[in-house]
Amino acid sequence: MGIKIRRAGTDDALSIATVHVAAWKAAYEGKYDGAALARRSVDIREDQWRRGLGWSEERGFLVWVAEEGDRVIGFVSAGASEDPELPPGIGEIYTLYLDPEWIGRGVGRALMTEALDELRRKGFGEAILWVLADNARARRFYEAAGLRWDGTERIKDKNGWKHHDVRYRRSLTGDER
Repeated sequence: MGIKIRRAGTDDALSIATVHVAAWKAAYEGKYDGAALARRSVDIREDQWRRGLGWSEERGFLVWVAEEGDRVIGFVSAGASEDPELPPGIGEIYTLYLDPEWIGRGVGRALMTEALDELRRKGFGEAILWVLADNARARRFYEAAGLRWDGTERIKDKNGWKHHDVRYRRSLTGDER
């Protein structure tokens, strides 16, 4: 597999948005409100990603892309936890998405490893992430990466899309690989 993982820049906004929207549609079509999914367009996401990538480092989060050749096939973002219920010192995986045709080929695992290693290098002792409660495939993937559901749940209404999330955690100290 000729996959390369590298830090993302603003020039990657369109590629990231394209993967993001394709992954959403593949994972959530038929499970969630079709109108809410339809509002998630590449154009809107590109603008959001371009702005976010422009100030990501100063805000303390990083984004990596996985490429095959010159094509972005996945991405992950991570930084300090944004969970108001948790104390400082905890990192968070904010997003991890793959082009649907690349699922199950080791790309997600490589992106997750990169993000967890960076959180560890930045001194975080633990990592969390939120995942849709009914996304069984993603939950199995996170469990294989050493994360465990900690019993915390939330209902979130984001831009008209109401969803039930669960929080996963993992220690970043010791040898959890």
